[in-house]
Amino acid sequence: MFFCGNIYFTLLPGTNRNKTSAEIYDATNTVEGISAIENKINEIDSGEYVFLKAINMDTSRLKPLIEFMKSKNLKVTVISQTVAE
Repeated sequence: MFFCGNIYFTLLPGTNRNKTSAEIYDATNTVEGISAIENKINEIDSGEYVFLKAINMDTSRLKPLIEFMKSKNLKVTVISQTVAE
């Protein structure tokens, strides 16, 4: 299977409120690639919840990341969204 393009991640702590679009898409909070987000995930305490929102992508690309998070005893939920361009 061929994939084009890079995956970008933003890790936003706290689930007690909805995040603004500015927070979600702020490039200063964004990392590129699975290995970069794994470094940030290593800072999350075991047992915490992590929600992955995949926009316009094949979520099978996230399988290695999901397995990594589960190995860290994180509770993972994947939300898939298709947005018309």
